[in-house]
Amino acid sequence: MPLLRKQPFVRNTPPANLKPDDEVLFCEATKEVFTNYDDFFQRTILCNSLVWSCSVTGKSNLTFEEAVESEEKARKRIGNLPKPLKRGILWLAAHTKRGRIAEVADDVYDFTKQRYFKGEIIEAVINDQWCDAKITKIIPPTQAEIDQANEEDDEVTVVEKDGSPKKEKAASKTSVSGIPDHLFKYEVEEVEPDDEDMVMLHIIPAEDIKREKGVFTRDKLNLYLKNVIELDGMHFKVKEKVSKMYDLDKVRFEDIFAGTPPQFAETQNKKAVLNKNKKGQFVLDGWIKEQKVSQSKGSQQQSVKQKKQTAEELEAEMKRMREAQAKYKEDMKMKLEEEKKKRAEERAKEKERKKEEQKLVKDLIQEWNKRREDLECEDLKELPKPEPIHCHIPNHLFGDFVSILEFLNSFSDMLSLKNSYPGGLMFQELETALTEKEVPDGAFFEILSFMLLAVFDLQAEEMEEARADNDKSVLDEADRNILGKDEEIAQAIRAATEKANYTKKNLGIALRDCHMDIWSLTEILRLHLESSGAFRGHNLQNWRYQQRGGYRLSDDPGFQFCLDEPQILASLQENIVTDLPISDKLKILNCLMMQMLTYAGMRDEIDSRLDNMIEAGKELREATLQESRRIKEQLAEDKREKKEEQIKKKEENLKENADKSSEEKKETLTDRQKEALKQEEEKKEKEKTRKEELKRSEFLDKERELQTAIYEYQNKVYVHCLGRDRAYRRYWMFDAIPGIFVEHDDDEIGDCLETPTPWNPDAGPLTEEEAVIKAKQILANSTEADALQDNKLSEITKTYERKPALKQQVLNTNGGLEKNGEIKEENGTETKEVVERVPPWGRCLGNKDSCPVHSSILPRTKWAYFSSADQLDQLIESLNPRGLRERELRDRLISDRENIEYKLKKATKNVSMLIKTEEDIDKENEKCLEALKKKRERNSKYGGALALPVGTPMKDIVEISLRDQILELEEKIFMGSLGVLGVKDRDSWQNSLQTRSYEMGVDELTWGGEEGDKLTPEMLEGESRANTPDSNKRSSAGSNAAFNQSILVKQLSAAILQVGQMIKEDEKYLKSPLGEDEKDRRKRLKEEEKRRKEREAEEEDGVICEEKDPNSLTPFQRWEISLMSSTHLGQLFLHLTTLDNSIVWSKSIMNTKCRICRRKTDPDKMLLCDDCDRGHHLYCLKPKLKSVPSGDWFCSDCKPKERVRSPKKKVRRVFSSTEDEEDEEEDVRGDVEEDEEEDDLPLMEDDENDEDYRSIKKKKPKAKKKILQQEPEPEPKKKKKGGIANLLGKRKVKEESEEEEEEEENERRSSRVKKKKIVEEENKENTRSKRRRGDLDDDIELQFNVSGLEDLVKGMLNHKDGWPFDRPITKADAPDYHKIIKNPIDLGTIRSRLNGLVYKCNQEVLDDVRLMFKNCLQYNMEDAEEYQCALRLEKYFEKEISKMGLTEEPVKSKRNRRTM
Repeated sequence: MPLLRKQPFVRNTPPANLKPDDEVLFCEATKEVFTNYDDFFQRTILCNSLVWSCSVTGKSNLTFEEAVESEEKARKRIGNLPKPLKRGILWLAAHTKRGRIAEVADDVYDFTKQRYFKGEIIEAVINDQWCDAKITKIIPPTQAEIDQANEEDDEVTVVEKDGSPKKEKAASKTSVSGIPDHLFKYEVEEVEPDDEDMVMLHIIPAEDIKREKGVFTRDKLNLYLKNVIELDGMHFKVKEKVSKMYDLDKVRFEDIFAGTPPQFAETQNKKAVLNKNKKGQFVLDGWIKEQKVSQSKGSQQQSVKQKKQTAEELEAEMKRMREAQAKYKEDMKMKLEEEKKKRAEERAKEKERKKEEQKLVKDLIQEWNKRREDLECEDLKELPKPEPIHCHIPNHLFGDFVSILEFLNSFSDMLSLKNSYPGGLMFQELETALTEKEVPDGAFFEILSFMLLAVFDLQAEEMEEARADNDKSVLDEADRNILGKDEEIAQAIRAATEKANYTKKNLGIALRDCHMDIWSLTEILRLHLESSGAFRGHNLQNWRYQQRGGYRLSDDPGFQFCLDEPQILASLQENIVTDLPISDKLKILNCLMMQMLTYAGMRDEIDSRLDNMIEAGKELREATLQESRRIKEQLAEDKREKKEEQIKKKEENLKENADKSSEEKKETLTDRQKEALKQEEEKKEKEKTRKEELKRSEFLDKERELQTAIYEYQNKVYVHCLGRDRAYRRYWMFDAIPGIFVEHDDDEIGDCLETPTPWNPDAGPLTEEEAVIKAKQILANSTEADALQDNKLSEITKTYERKPALKQQVLNTNGGLEKNGEIKEENGTETKEVVERVPPWGRCLGNKDSCPVHSSILPRTKWAYFSSADQLDQLIESLNPRGLRERELRDRLISDRENIEYKLKKATKNVSMLIKTEEDIDKENEKCLEALKKKRERNSKYGGALALPVGTPMKDIVEISLRDQILELEEKIFMGSLGVLGVKDRDSWQNSLQTRSYEMGVDELTWGGEEGDKLTPEMLEGESRANTPDSNKRSSAGSNAAFNQSILVKQLSAAILQVGQMIKEDEKYLKSPLGEDEKDRRKRLKEEEKRRKEREAEEEDGVICEEKDPNSLTPFQRWEISLMSSTHLGQLFLHLTTLDNSIVWSKSIMNTKCRICRRKTDPDKMLLCDDCDRGHHLYCLKPKLKSVPSGDWFCSDCKPKERVRSPKKKVRRVFSSTEDEEDEEEDVRGDVEEDEEEDDLPLMEDDENDEDYRSIKKKKPKAKKKILQQEPEPEPKKKKKGGIANLLGKRKVKEESEEEEEEEENERRSSRVKKKKIVEEENKENTRSKRRRGDLDDDIELQFNVSGLEDLVKGMLNHKDGWPFDRPITKADAPDYHKIIKNPIDLGTIRSRLNGLVYKCNQEVLDDVRLMFKNCLQYNMEDAEEYQCALRLEKYFEKEISKMGLTEEPVKSKRNRRTM
């Protein structure tokens, strides 16, 4: 509040009787209320009078508003003093003893101007540049430094009375604290360091420190002290309010500075001395003590008594003094120059010494912090001990286990893992798959089959891209570019190439197309591994060489697996893959994983992820750069706006000063307006801050999102090792299993060091203070430059040791006192050292046998585990930042700490999964065994190999399963009327297989065609008879087991052969791969005929060729030969499944369904067509049949067409033979056209006998063409035969019928002599009779052709343009579809309605299909892909229904052509 006439101003209080409705006068300046206008007017005049003064600065002659403004500016000016500086100033002001404010300000200013307080932000020279830093500690000088500084003060010379100079020491000019300010040093911490994670402290001398300009000035100090101190008696003291605010009573000098506290001079009470000579007057030096007055009187009296000198004496005295003074000046000048030169040299030496000291300190610190081999660091700390992993997976195999788990989860999208494992493959699932026993259909079968199919898919993708299927090139035995120079490798490639063609050659299909189940999986896996590295054509080889980066056949991981692990391949021949040990299972899975990683599709995926990671990194850098640019631009904009505001404000001030005399412009803003402007500015500032924070938060969100994306991409590209420690142990982080995993499984780290790792328990990091002390010691001990250099190099390499810690006494268990490793008995008679400091683990001992780092003999824990954030902190703390490996690991752990801690939170749940006791493992194994027993008990209800009791050898389970499958297949063939077993007694044959023996049931078995091999029952005897010559050859148990196994394989292969031979090839019950269609059969027969002729020609020339050509064999015959050459049960499973898949089961009576109602019910009332074998219920036919007709019965499609001639034969004799021939040719041509129309009917795709049906259809026009190729003018015969016309149909016509038909046709041509009109009438009559007969035969088809329409719908679904119509449109596909289309329909719905017998006639189906096309064209735009698909599919639909005869126009045109 301003002062009124230098007195406090008190506002008037409002009247007590003031009411809310009363009118008052308000003074804006003083915020007072008046009810009287005179008082208000006087106060207004008073506010505008120059009687006010500023209470802060003391400035007077001001108006009230000017005084208020002066106070605000002053408070704002002193408000920017830092708090640490304020606290120091107040402490100093509180300890002064002055009676004037100016003296207090002088004392405080003299002490503070070159000294800096703790916590104060100053500017310091760090790394040769001025940086903002915070003072953390003040280092006072030692007494030696203080004495040295005092000695360096200049000497002064005093001229005596005789004019001779005299040297005297000048009085020491020490400060109030007694210590010169330039001797202090300050420990500072940089405010904004380059590396925020590494906080470094620097020791800076006082010369290199300064405050920011304008922060501390004498004027600002005077202004501040006027407001915080007050006069208390004779001295000034700090105000009570301010003292409590800063708690000065508890503040010590050590809290703000260092050294001895300052001692300020005290202002004493002085008295004026009266002059006794003159009353009432004072002398000039009246403010002195009486002693000095008396002394002056004494000197005056002495001077009066001295004798006066003459003028000559005075002149001589003056001359002598002038000469002495000149000489003195000259001497002083020379001395000053010498001293100046000496001081310059000393300053140069001191500067050089300081420079050398700083360089030495820097070298010491750099040498200490220099990165070096971890095993050479002497300050190693004890690392935290991780928990060893102990679960069902052996510890040394855990790495292979995790690599497979990480691979499958990382590439789950590409491998479609979600289909088999929606939640991803978990640790427990893979662990169970590898450890379960006696479970051939368990989790390991699913994982292995999944991975094997993935390999086949990738392989097929490459072959399709390289067009390897059409490449018929074979391996050149002399091509060393493919085989290589190593003959062993070349031989292995040849064997692999032969194995790759095994299934294609013997089974007719590629290995990837073979049926895979729990029993055939082992053989498929073995064939795949043995065929790895095979030559599959030059196209694929060249493509792989280019796309895989110089890929060779020997680079295939499966090829290397076969070379390195032949024992596993041998085990696959004897056992199934699920019965292998865990190590072999992991090797197989790892081999398949490595194979998948070599394929181009997988490599492209990895490259794509790497590109995404790089792109995300670029985006992150770009976003960071943009944010930095935005902040820089924002700062520049703020600076520009501030500058503009200052210029604008200056202009306003100038304008106000220019117009100050004017009354109108003298008006200033009221307080309310100022408050409104202030609020507006604050609002703008808040809005600006809010926008800035919003932009910053957006950047931080984007940065966090990109960092997360980079981290995820990085984990998907590769599993990155976090780093290694001193013992070369690797540290890992996995996505599938949270935690920090430690791997100690590297044997390729070299030999031990020449000297063991040094260890000093007291060694520690070298601070800057310690480095300064060490450097001074080094410099003090050096005497010469050379010695200095040598000493520096030797001392730098020495290890700095800290002072040992204070020994602490504790009470031990024996009752004695223990002091840092020493135990003292209470009586003090005995002292002995018991406890010693143990060196940390991981040091090299120099002896490879006992070294924990380099030893290959000592036991190791290959895999261990950290699971908590506390262990992470301990690990970071114990890692040595000086080591090469541990520094890198430490930095990585610190940088990824957030992600690591997030995963470690989940790791606590997995501790029980990774760390188990032997009891836990035994209990879990018992639970699995109990579950297996219960499963076998449930399976016992159904029988089979999987119902055998637990503990049954897996070989027995495999054998019994194979026998069951043989019996099951034989039963299906027999019950389906597809064939009959060619044995004497079928029951005994079945019983022998069920009792794990074998009875052939025939005298011999033949296979492989006409010149094939034979097998008799004597060849299948399990053991040699007694007393036979070879009975002693197989004496050992191993040879007996091998022989019995080979006999068992031979017996079961013979049983499979018998089952396969139940189906005759000519009965068309076999399909691909063992079946042979008509085209392949004709091609084979043609080549066989060609080779037979070549063989005959060679025999005529005398060349005898006894080799049998394998290409002349049918696929089934090659299958027979391969079957009988099998050596183990896995091959038999593969042959048996191939046979099962080659049988046309749709022709089995057990699978037959009615062609009309599409149901399989009532098999006893099912009638089969003798041509196409399709079924028809007796009650579904129209007219219905009551019983099965005798003889052959054909359906409407296969029934031969009959031609009925008119009985009016006499009329034909009237016509000439020429006209009759023309009429006959026209009639035959019409029949040919009718047959060609039937040829165009769509093929049936629903059943498996479509190819047979197609071949039957194609035989019809051959008979017609045979008629057309007859001679036009045959010789007439005298006799003719009347009767019915020839039978023309789909089935073959017998030779006798054809001869009879030809005779009748010749007789008719020779006897026709009728006129043309009668011929036309006869033709019309024949046409009408033919139409009536056709309507009668096709009655079923004309009413409702269910089968044909179902085949049409299926053909449209399989069409390339049928994909938009396969299922109904949902809201997710098109939200507005059902708003536009009121009657949606699709092919899937039409097919369901056909199967459910919803439709009653053909037209309903056709209407729904046309409605589907109409909906599509209505909803989609013309340029849409679905629109174009609808147009193309509609054309296909119209074409097919025209072929089926379901449209009227095409039928009419054909009939017109036939009746013309």
